[in-house]
Parts: sequence; structure tokens; C-alpha cells
Amino acid sequence: MIVLSAGSVQAAVLPRELRDFGRGRVEIVESSGSGPLAFLFRASAVAPTSLAEEQVRDLPKDAVVLALPNTPPAAVLTGAERDSFLDWAQRLTD
Repeated sequence: MIVLSAGSVQAAVLPRELRDFGRGRVEIVESSGSGPLAFLFRASAVAPTSLAEEQVRDLPKDAVVLALPNTPPAAVLTGAERDSFLDWAQRLTD
């Protein structure tokens, strides 16, 4: 497991799922394990009818977001930060 942290939010995710996210194969990664449910997702993946749409409405569509359900994002990555994170994620191994 890899633990992503932002403020008080911690999300444990499987390395292969995070790698697939970094490579653009999946748009949403759900946390695993015993911690609170959290999501790592691209803002463009949010459906217009989703409760999360209100939280990401003003974000760039290519932003990477870490959030708990029905809460403001704990982290929003854009630009060079997003690119660096995705580059790191796509290089992960199982």
C-alpha cells in the first residue's frame, strides 16, 4: 500500500491502481484498507450529476484531486505539481 496524505486526509491505495492512474488508464482511484473512504481523481472524471461536481466545478479539468466523500478537496494538483505526481505514479512497481 501507498499512503497519500494531505492535511488530515490519509488514503491508502494499491500501487498498481496508482500506477494505472498515473498512466491515464483509470480516472478514479478509491482508497483501500481500514481508513476512511477517499478518492483520487481527475476533475474531468466527475459526472455533472455527481455530488463532487460542486467541489470541482471551478478547477481546471486536468487537475488531480484527493478528497473524502462530500467534502472540499484535501489536495488539488495542477501544472508542474500534477505533472510531477503523475510521472512519479506511472513509474511505481507492484
